[in-house]
Formats: sequence, C-alpha cells, structure tokens
Amino acid sequence: MILLESGMFNFKWRQLQIKPITGSDLSLYLELYCNPRVMRFVGEPLTENKAVESFKHALLYNERPEGDRLFLTVKHIDDAAPAGIVSISHFDREQKIVEIGSMLKPSQHGRFIGKESVIALMARITQVLNIDHFLLDIQPGNLPALRAARIMGFKPVLYSETLYELK
Repeated sequence: MILLESGMFNFKWRQLQIKPITGSDLSLYLELYCNPRVMRFVGEPLTENKAVESFKHALLYNERPEGDRLFLTVKHIDDAAPAGIVSISHFDREQKIVEIGSMLKPSQHGRFIGKESVIALMARITQVLNIDHFLLDIQPGNLPALRAARIMGFKPVLYSETLYELK
C-alpha cells in the first residue's frame, strides 16, 4: 500500500515552502474557510465553529498515512506568513490518481503561488509516490484557476463539467 506520510511533504520548491499544516495554522484555516470570497468556488463559507471542527479533521488526516487526504501550507520564502493551503484532496490508490486542491488568501491572488504550489505538489508526488496522474476540480466560473490549469497542461475530463486531468 502506498502511504501518504505527511513528513514527505515538507519541502521547498523554487520560491515556495510547502509543509504539513499544524495546530498553529488554525488562523490561516479560519481565514480561508470562513471567507466568502475564498469559498465562492468551493461551497458555502463555514461558520467559525464548523471551520474549527474541519481543521481538527484536517490535522487527523495528516496523521493517517493510510488516508486519502493531506493538507499543506504554502508560503513564499520571502514572506513571514503562509499564503494558503494546497492539498491532496483525494488519493485513489487503486487507479493511482491524485486530486489536488489549493486555496489562497485574497491578498495572495495574482502572485502565481496557486499555480506554482500545484506544480510543486505534483512534482513532489511524482518523486515520492511515483504517481503522475492528477486531477483538479475547478468550477466553471473560476477563470484564473481554469487559465492556470490549461497553462499547466490539464485537459477537461469528458464525463465531468468540473474535472481536469493531467497524465
């Protein structure tokens, strides 16, 4: 069985530092998951209580190597605070497919951190898990994410309005 050991995902890529979320990342998590602007292409913003519960689950996912999700912070190496979260949203071990997601603080939009963090995570997954089939779930109105996906080489999946794949 291929394991998702969070320690394998503490790394630098070009100008980014990516590492597993820890208890000290609660404020970042709340800032993202409670923000209507950030959540507009994901779902309803969470209440603070629901976001805290969701954060606890995210921490537990990171402790379970046999799990199918992993939550990581991403920051530019020149910045003090993380810019957002990049994640393995789903890991299908049988088909060897990884779905990746990312969320950035609005102040970080336009800095290419989202696109670079996805590229970095794909490279790391390929390196440590030997998997090179990836999915992104992008809502039709999320034009910056759609543009970035096309630039990275992702193609629409025929059976879905929101899935894009790279293999």
